[in-house]
Amino acid sequence: MKKKLAALALIAVMITGCLSGCSGYDGPLKGDWSYIHDKETTVLSIDQKGKATYKDQKYKCTPDDEFINLSGNGENLKLRYELNDDGFYLYEGEIYNKKSEGEDSSLTGTWIKKDNNWAFEFDENGVFKEGVEEVSFSGHYTVDEDNKIITLQYDDRLEFDDTKLYYELDGNELHIEYPTQMVVTGSGDPGAQD
Repeated sequence: MKKKLAALALIAVMITGCLSGCSGYDGPLKGDWSYIHDKETTVLSIDQKGKATYKDQKYKCTPDDEFINLSGNGENLKLRYELNDDGFYLYEGEIYNKKSEGEDSSLTGTWIKKDNNWAFEFDENGVFKEGVEEVSFSGHYTVDEDNKIITLQYDDRLEFDDTKLYYELDGNELHIEYPTQMVVTGSGDPGAQD
């Protein structure tokens, strides 16, 4: 009887250890992450148990090779990401409305973000402008309709890399996933975190 109890206790310890460690997350996204323009404020935190905090909300987290899948609080979020040498790009969705109702349902035209005046303007010659009156950027763009990607190629005077936007066009709404560089909170050095 003592051998059976000891065996059951050993099995229980092994199962508990496996549940807390074997099913955990130990990938490259583990840690506390900030936007590169505000390295002191954590936006996304993913722990080894597969739990995450995103913009002060707690979620269960199941990352794959393309998306950070967050579930909880009655919602499911699917955040696209791409790893790079400095951390990763986090693609967050934004909705833009076409400036005038009468325009066709193509990408060409002026699109204004719902919660502020940031705008994208795409012309039929592959030229774009983004921003607001005080701050704007321009260059050329290409569209990969099969993969739903707009690539922005900024003017030479700007030291920006080409920017890849994922998009979905829905009538007079343009859904854009825009990338923001994420770095380790407080340091900007991804190697500083374990």
